[in-house]
Amino acid sequence: MTKKIILPKKTNQVQQSEVVVIPTIERLLEDALSIIGCELAQYKSKSRRGITLDLKEARIVQGYVDSLTKAQKESREQARAHDLSDLSNEELLQLATQLASSKKLPQSTGE
Repeated sequence: MTKKIILPKKTNQVQQSEVVVIPTIERLLEDALSIIGCELAQYKSKSRRGITLDLKEARIVQGYVDSLTKAQKESREQARAHDLSDLSNEELLQLATQLASSKKLPQSTGE
């Protein structure tokens, strides 16, 4: 019994390897916010024409608003974190004191 070897068809085209570029998280979030902005603009246009949103659309808008609120809060927190490097030692000490008094810190185990 003879074995057959099957070879792929020969083509004149050069086989190119596929390169996949993975975007950064920041870029993905930027794109998502852009999409949300476009969607909200469409709902705004609809409501300006006097057309009321149905329950499903209102829930979608609420979800978009929640997402935007979370993104804005996170952005402010990141800005504050970057601003810490600009604070003086006294300001950092004051901030640390405020944080220590506002949150209960874990007790040491006394080892």
